Amino acid sequence: MKVKIIIVLMLALCLMFVTSCVKTNEDYAVDNTKEAITKMLKAPSTAEFPNDSEFDVTEIDTGLYRVTGYVDSENGFGAMVRTYYTIELQMAEDMYMVTDLEILD
Repeated sequence: MKVKIIIVLMLALCLMFVTSCVKTNEDYAVDNTKEAITKMLKAPSTAEFPNDSEFDVTEIDTGLYRVTGYVDSENGFGAMVRTYYTIELQMAEDMYMVTDLEILD
């Protein structure tokens, strides 16, 4: 009986682990947002993004995502600044294309 309970608990833990590792389209939108924003920075290596859970991701149409967030990075003078942005990404096959980008004050 104890062996059955242990096996059931182990299977439940494995299932929880596997399902928590699956990336959603929203996760990919955040990853591609980070990549696109990093490319436009003066000092890309200094980019510090918040945790993925802090991004606001909305699917505004099938495969079209709006992501709002911020990045901390060094400006041209070496000072750390926080930049807020909204970006729209269109999923096309296995990649995302930036369709709109707005830098917020």
